[in-house]
Amino acid sequence: MRYIKMLGLAAVAAAALMAFVGASTASATVLVGTSGPLGSGTTINAALEPGTEAVLEAGFGNIACGESTVHGTISNAGGAAATVSGPISKGGLTFGACTGDTVSVLKEGTLEIHHIAGTTNGTLTSSGAEVTVINHDTGGTHCIYRTENTHIGVLTGNKTGTATLHAEATWKATYTVNVPDEVWVEAS
Repeated sequence: MRYIKMLGLAAVAAAALMAFVGASTASATVLVGTSGPLGSGTTINAALEPGTEAVLEAGFGNIACGESTVHGTISNAGGAAATVSGPISKGGLTFGACTGDTVSVLKEGTLEIHHIAGTTNGTLTSSGAEVTVINHDTGGTHCIYRTENTHIGVLTGNKTGTATLHAEATWKATYTVNVPDEVWVEAS
């Protein structure tokens, strides 16, 4: 049996990105670090917050993974009526140490951030990602999660410490943005 669900990934920022709250605005968005706006080519890395799990909700149950990362690069730095976006790197979206199930990333996709008015945060959307989960207890039943302009969570910016990415849809997890450490979202 095959289930198809939208992947409320993440995921997490990928941080980052760009990893999942509030209303987003239609205004232009930029990511900012301690040295100023982050430009195209900037790498963003996020890892599952220590001591937590990434949980994927499948039709046959929840799959908890003790390891997960999101790594990507900014391809559109935002500003001038644009939002920040970029692809998740090949092999940059990972899930490991999962509870008896196999989680495989078929396509990493792209992430986009939209500034949330009055905050240093941004909503995170994913497009083009595909993740499959195979449950071995049910004889190989699997779900495929796909995203297409799918809201997956929020990048919580931090001007004096570590930013976090919260995946909040079918994929639930909290990621720590470790590169760059201090990053936040602004309207441009």
